[in-house]
Amino acid sequence: MLLLYGCVLHNSIRPEDRWGGLPSFKYGEMAGQTYNDVWKNLNNQKLYFYCDPEWNTAQIYVPGFLYYSGVTLNDENRSVLAQYVNKYFEWNKLAVTENTTLEKEIGRISVPITWRANNSDEWYRGDVDVAVGFFSQNAKRHQLTISFSEAKASVNYYITNKLETIYFDKDDVDKLSDLLSIDRIKKEIEKKKSKANTEAKFK
Repeated sequence: MLLLYGCVLHNSIRPEDRWGGLPSFKYGEMAGQTYNDVWKNLNNQKLYFYCDPEWNTAQIYVPGFLYYSGVTLNDENRSVLAQYVNKYFEWNKLAVTENTTLEKEIGRISVPITWRANNSDEWYRGDVDVAVGFFSQNAKRHQLTISFSEAKASVNYYITNKLETIYFDKDDVDKLSDLLSIDRIKKEIEKKKSKANTEAKFK
């Protein structure tokens, strides 16, 4: 199910620098929120987190109404995205102290994206800008937002995918920050290795 973008990435990582020798696996999940323009409310949006220890990448998969989409983060992009997410806590504290509202972009990265229609096994690939922002619902409720540019399939630019903006309240930002941290990823890799070693004893 997991599609990675560009084989050169794997060859550029020395074996001793790889996170591990395991195939990709799911290491966490959480929910953010998307805005429904018809009903004028926020609805839960599931997010699934995978890592590939041989490629030193993390993937975030977003199930949607039409498409199942995933963005791939190499170690540098994961680190930068984590920094942007953690900047939220600083701005949130300041906004609460100043009793003010703010709508401002924190930063953005450009990453590969893959997607398929929910009723198809055919995957498309492209690139997408991921923008992290700070958005105040009011002076007491400040959210982190992650928005996406429109992605165009590399095989056919008329095939496009535009993910909805995802909103995160403070407790959800805590979870997101943890799932993007290298400490959490490496902890999950060690747990996976330990389980595999234990299972290998049963012959």
